[in-house]
Amino acid sequence: MGYLDELLVDRENPYAIDVELEIRKIFEWETDYTFEFQKNEDPYDYDISVFKYYINGAKWEKKLIAYIELEISESWKDEYPNWWKTYSFLKRKVYKWDYNNNNFTNELKNNADKTIYIIFNKKLSDSCCSDLKTISMFNEKILSNGGKTGDLRKDTYLRESLVTKRVTRGIKNCIERIKEFIKSKE
Repeated sequence: MGYLDELLVDRENPYAIDVELEIRKIFEWETDYTFEFQKNEDPYDYDISVFKYYINGAKWEKKLIAYIELEISESWKDEYPNWWKTYSFLKRKVYKWDYNNNNFTNELKNNADKTIYIIFNKKLSDSCCSDLKTISMFNEKILSNGGKTGDLRKDTYLRESLVTKRVTRGIKNCIERIKEFIKSKE
């Protein structure tokens, strides 16, 4: 069993930085040398910051151009669960939360127009993705019975039909979509 397999099977901390760093390497491998993917130092911000080097001879400039929000599903282990009838994205990753009033605002998170959100299954053998602006138009669903934590911020999702063209599915397809998205932000 390889390192990544061992890490993913029974990891105690679903927010383990190891997986984010591993996935960051996949994006680096799939793009040219002028792109740099960095783990965001702020644990409450998007997971990966994407930088572009603009090179003109001996002169160069490094600019932050995009973000990747990364999630590893604890319940999507390998095959897409046949009981899931929609793609489901955490609303708290898309919209701002008002801690004083304990509800979501109608305002997208900062840099939403520069952010793409990808969800991997636990084995990292499948994924789905879409940009935050598109996800913001999906239907809201608040979990009840069986999955509800009692925390509106954690129990609210944005869902879209599985037959949509607004969500990309499959590792190769998601990587291509993310590359196109990043290149559109240069």
